Amino acid sequence: MTQPYRQLHKGFFRLLSFLDDSGLSCSLREYKLNEAPPFLALSYTWGQASYQKGRSSSLTYSIRLADGAFEVQQNLHDALRHLGHHVRKRQSLFWVDAICINQEDVDERSSQVTKMKDIYERADRIFAWLGLPFDAEETRLAVTLMHDFHRYLFEGLKKHNDDIDVVLSTVTKCHDGFPAVSASRVWTAWDGIAEMFNQSYWHRVWVYQEATTPGRIHFFCGVNEFNDTLLSATICFAQIFSNFPEFNARFVQSAGFASSASSLSSARLDREKGKSRRLIDLMLQVKKAKCTDPRDKVYAPLGHAIDVAPGQITIDYRRRLVDVYIDVARFALFQSNMRGLEMLGLVFTPAIDASDRDLSMTYEPRMPSWVPDWRHRVAIPRLVNSTKATEDTMPLYNPCPGTAIATRIVGEELELRGFVASQSCIEMLTNIWDDAEASLRTPRAWYDTLKARSGSAAHIGTAIRRSLVGDKSVAVHGEQENDFSPTWKRGGLLDWDLVNSERDQLDRSSLTVLEGMVNCMINVCYGRRMAQLSDCRIAVLPAAAKSGDQVAAFHGGNCLYLVRRLSNRQAAYTFIGECYVDGLMDGAFLDLCKQSKPSSAPLRPV
Repeated sequence: MTQPYRQLHKGFFRLLSFLDDSGLSCSLREYKLNEAPPFLALSYTWGQASYQKGRSSSLTYSIRLADGAFEVQQNLHDALRHLGHHVRKRQSLFWVDAICINQEDVDERSSQVTKMKDIYERADRIFAWLGLPFDAEETRLAVTLMHDFHRYLFEGLKKHNDDIDVVLSTVTKCHDGFPAVSASRVWTAWDGIAEMFNQSYWHRVWVYQEATTPGRIHFFCGVNEFNDTLLSATICFAQIFSNFPEFNARFVQSAGFASSASSLSSARLDREKGKSRRLIDLMLQVKKAKCTDPRDKVYAPLGHAIDVAPGQITIDYRRRLVDVYIDVARFALFQSNMRGLEMLGLVFTPAIDASDRDLSMTYEPRMPSWVPDWRHRVAIPRLVNSTKATEDTMPLYNPCPGTAIATRIVGEELELRGFVASQSCIEMLTNIWDDAEASLRTPRAWYDTLKARSGSAAHIGTAIRRSLVGDKSVAVHGEQENDFSPTWKRGGLLDWDLVNSERDQLDRSSLTVLEGMVNCMINVCYGRRMAQLSDCRIAVLPAAAKSGDQVAAFHGGNCLYLVRRLSNRQAAYTFIGECYVDGLMDGAFLDLCKQSKPSSAPLRPV
């Protein structure tokens, strides 16, 4: 196999030139990034093609490069074969990471990855390859329908003085683009949209950097093509249609609010508006995305983070994965924009008895218990979030009032000053809320079980209902119910009568309260379990909680935490995760600890 590479000089990168319309005969040229001629950039998925069409995945594919054969993966071979003539028609060059970067040179790979944001931003436009269509006619109808959606919005904006809210208010399930009848032409078109939006492309970690780049992007599914404007229009319609129960669940999942395509469209709009985000928030956004190298969970969003100065976190594929993730934890722990010890709320500890594979999955090598492991593709909501967490500047919870963070990292261990409530033992643990559809059956079962255990004690029932929402409610101001980053306030209590009501019987005010209440409960309880402690307090604990675990508070922290003592070391613990204990989320925790005369020596989660 020919090796067409020579060492790149500092500031240079390579571009691909197609020698004919086949897309499979190419040469490489080197340019300074800031002096390069017009070029296009490819965004695609590494590996096999999403749709095989009967082809064997064991076959090897190659192109002609530098007068020799150069092996490429199946999906890239398809992309080059279909897009080569489009590039040549524009008399342009092409940037393709798998070819333009010498993947066997780790130092070059690390260096070039740091330039990827600039490369995509300098490209004239981006070609995004989704793969070959499952059904060519479905895909053709899908793109036609996407044009119809865009035309409707464009004409509506002209008619209503660019007021998008007025235009969208005219969209109902009576719209011609609503798939009301199975096997109809519109339904078939939506099948094609779902097929395209379910391609593995949308679930890649690097998509955020590539496909959200401001400027023109063209998505290709075989010979069919649509741009970012058509994508945005289709997402708008899908989100409105998702409010109607007749809209097929498959269509909701592929293009609705929670879909990857919708997230990408939203992120693209944010970047076009110049919105900047923290590294941690960007990493959380791509947490469920897939990548070949788990270090890319850090490296892909790194260039877009507003709070990372040059050199704070370096891209280096020679470094151990553990060291890369420790770097992120260290960075987040000492960042002023991370309230309290918010970084610890990102830790997820797998639970071996969870039925959901994402909640029970473990990886090797293991991370230190206090370091978030970004390989986990499960996002358990944090109990405390510094972004729009409360109505004012005060923390939502304050278990250690009057204390300041006292921490240091020694090797792979974190030292924190704090307190452990040794006398509050776990007496009863419920099962984990890990239903696939996140139904409300589990929290209701928790309530009934714990209430029955406490007999006629009315205050226990109130404590359970308060704990189910973490003593939180949603602060509604004007159109706040449409905000997906709610403002929390204290004083929440679950109302089972409201939860059990028929939604179509509720007025707008009651429906808003109900939705806020359910959102609070999911935020607090999903992926966790409930417990009753030896002092009869009710707690919401991480899914991995076990009998014998202890509740701890750390100086300067805005939450309580669950830790597990290491039997072979003094004052050393395994960190399990955030927890809520009714009545102890403020200064009362310190009063409880003083009764048992605890030591405030450094605790070492390892």
